[in-house]
Amino acid sequence: MKKLILVLLLIFPFFVSAKEVVKYSGCVDGDTIKVIRKKEEITVRLLAVDTPEVNKKEYYAKEASNYTCNLIKKAKKIELEYDSKSSETDKYGRVLAWVYVDDELLNDELIKNGYGKVAYLYAKYKYVDILQVHEKKAQSSQLGIWNNEKVENNNLSIWIVLLLIVVAILYALYEFRMKKQLKRIIKKCKI
Repeated sequence: MKKLILVLLLIFPFFVSAKEVVKYSGCVDGDTIKVIRKKEEITVRLLAVDTPEVNKKEYYAKEASNYTCNLIKKAKKIELEYDSKSSETDKYGRVLAWVYVDDELLNDELIKNGYGKVAYLYAKYKYVDILQVHEKKAQSSQLGIWNNEKVENNNLSIWIVLLLIVVAILYALYEFRMKKQLKRIIKKCKI
């Protein structure tokens, strides 16, 4: 009997899937999706990944969001894998998970393609080493968020806009003073 129990304990883990199949429900942004799990809609935050925020209009946010949303919408199979070293949810109540889209780890695909960076590491999570290697490759290849030329051009655009605003304010002040002086001259001429 003890041998049978021991054999079952050794064999049983091979039949248990560490991944949970879920259905697509919606897309929030590059690192957050909505899925149906056990007939309930939940919000899932991709573990150990941070993509630029669309609502803050951060550089490369739309691209990251579109990438995730397109993959998730077209997926034939979406699976969640939970990390034993992570909490189940974040402070916003979102489920934290590794997300597989058609057997590809979405968290890693985002990092490999420069749509996000490795972040929010509160423990030694299962796939962090792989993500960090792929992040370094994306950085050295200047992919996506790591494209320094685009970031510099974006910063230059901001400076141009600021300069135009300052010039517009100075011009408005100049116009105001000129009108004031014209009124004084007109008043003096009428007297």
